[in-house]
Amino acid sequence: MSQQSLLVNKGQADGWQKDMAVIAQGFLVGRVTAVLPHTSRVALLSSVDSQLPVVLQKSRSVGILKGGPEGLIIDEVPRDVAIEPGEAVVTSNLGDVIKSGIPIGTIRAVLSGKS
Repeated sequence: MSQQSLLVNKGQADGWQKDMAVIAQGFLVGRVTAVLPHTSRVALLSSVDSQLPVVLQKSRSVGILKGGPEGLIIDEVPRDVAIEPGEAVVTSNLGDVIKSGIPIGTIRAVLSGKS
């Protein structure tokens, strides 16, 4: 079973706020869902409940990044968009919580969707 969230030793006293982006080594890893004075709960992108609008940088196509037991997938990308492994993925300005342009990672494989 995958990890859904983390408890971290940073909180309100450190300037952390609910819905803040959590970035590790330059990449988005999750979002703060609860904050106490000295700890915070972080929902990971890999959580089965995670959905986040993203942009594929080369094609400029928008999709929805979803977490799950198989890892991260990007859904809702138009079929006519050419996506290649290695293409960078960043947060989209369509989201109302996380600011746009935060690096998430790169495309590892392209799988065909359901008809």
